[in-house]
Amino acid sequence: MKVFLIPNLEKANAVSCTIKAAAILDAYGVATMMEDRYHGVFLNLQTVFSSFDTCASECDLFLSVGGDGTMIQSAKQAVLFDKPILGINAGRLGFMAGLEADELSLLSKLVTGEYRTQKRMMLDCVHHTKQGDTSYLALNDIVVSNGGLSRMVDISVSCANAGPISYRADGVILSTPTGSTAYALSAGGPLIDPSVDSIGLTAICPHSLMTRPAVFSPDTVLIVRPSPINRNSVYLTVDGNEGEELLTGDYIEVKRSERVVKLISLKDTGFYETLRKKFGIE
Repeated sequence: MKVFLIPNLEKANAVSCTIKAAAILDAYGVATMMEDRYHGVFLNLQTVFSSFDTCASECDLFLSVGGDGTMIQSAKQAVLFDKPILGINAGRLGFMAGLEADELSLLSKLVTGEYRTQKRMMLDCVHHTKQGDTSYLALNDIVVSNGGLSRMVDISVSCANAGPISYRADGVILSTPTGSTAYALSAGGPLIDPSVDSIGLTAICPHSLMTRPAVFSPDTVLIVRPSPINRNSVYLTVDGNEGEELLTGDYIEVKRSERVVKLISLKDTGFYETLRKKFGIE
């Protein structure tokens, strides 16, 4: 077995977690790999350093060491190589991580086969413009918003089975079940069990007493258009990355992706138990 280690060096304990994880895996005869750019940080580590593509194609699984942001970006890369991924939380919340920093001994289960693989739905997003189309892949969410300015924007959302719904708000969030515990949760969206494939739609600070979140069938294709009457810019953000401006006439198309993330779980903790622990629900 070969494990591709991906640490986020901006996290305070990511280096120590990576070293401990590599040592435990080595003790069980598991080879580890890392990108060349980490060689100077992990000089004494018994691992193979190579290019990203080599590590990703030759490994059996990705091991992300960091927070949820690290996990999301690593998972989207793992999907492209059809590899499963396990996360070690070296950040704050670490909702998507399969292990905490003090649970590294459980890595032995990778060798004994005592683990589960969960498939998580993703979203395809296409930004249609007059100049051409740009495609994105989302694990958490797709956000169309005012880009942080304290001025509302007008946005319409439509699908094949219904006419457009108009929103006057700071923006809208289209989320996967995985993303329902992220930005959508903060905006008052519904919690969705990750085993229930669906697309969540949540308005951000809507200027209405009647606006409510919605949950769509996973086969729904949603079209989001900013209104031409908007006085300020509207931006597209995918999984928290920097926004791309939506110009007049632009629109985005969102649907379920054929790709799925395969998350490795080494513990018996389910979604609701993780929810209770991470968010302090008694």
